[in-house]
Amino acid sequence: MKINTVLPNGATIKRNLITENGGIILAWRDHPFHEFITWYYDGKDLKSTCWGHYFKSFEQANSDFIERAKTLIK
Repeated sequence: MKINTVLPNGATIKRNLITENGGIILAWRDHPFHEFITWYYDGKDLKSTCWGHYFKSFEQANSDFIERAKTLIK
């Protein structure tokens, strides 16, 4: 998936990692409280985003993206 791809739920991908253990996305959405989200997903199905962490800033979301990505890279 490319950066700036719009997901089925309307969020836009800003970072993405796909591994054999699944994927993690950092996305932006037009929301007044939590614009940035990290989601786990089935690397084959963009509709499968789940277990989201929600943030006000890209920096917070990016830190979470890195920590969540570590759980997929083994």
